[in-house]
Amino acid sequence: MNIATIIRVSGVVLPDVVDLIGRGTDFWKGPLDGDGRDGDYVRDLIACDLAEIDTLKLTHDTFLVARETAMTGLERLQRLEALRHKGWFIPGAALALAFKERPSLYPSLWKEPVHGSALVISFDGQVFRSVTGKPCTIHSHWDGRRVNLHYSSLLAERGRRNPSALLKAS
Repeated sequence: MNIATIIRVSGVVLPDVVDLIGRGTDFWKGPLDGDGRDGDYVRDLIACDLAEIDTLKLTHDTFLVARETAMTGLERLQRLEALRHKGWFIPGAALALAFKERPSLYPSLWKEPVHGSALVISFDGQVFRSVTGKPCTIHSHWDGRRVNLHYSSLLAERGRRNPSALLKAS
């Protein structure tokens, strides 16, 4: 029997992310094909719109089709955008940080290894500008005891063990 589990989510403050990515990190501003310094920042819709999340409504997907084995994070973001209009939220760093603080609420589905390796969940709802100027997002994986967070460039490839987190809006 599944018991609904509610996790509280709050906005991301930059120092939380700087600890992960490094000094000089900032919120990505403007279009992803820009330099990340000009324009409106890509906001985390979940942190802005939802205070609590039912973790039973979370899922994940790689968005790989047919014979694809990998795609870049930028390609995946393009595919994710289509879901925003179909009643889905794309979680950002706020949810990843909440799971780090409350590992008991990390979904059991995300704890299961894929092909013998830890599943690495991408939180693509908020993009950051790394110290090298590349767009990046926060990722998590379960090590058997806790949630570990790290980041990856959106230019890097993502395969079957690197899905994106998704939340079905009610």
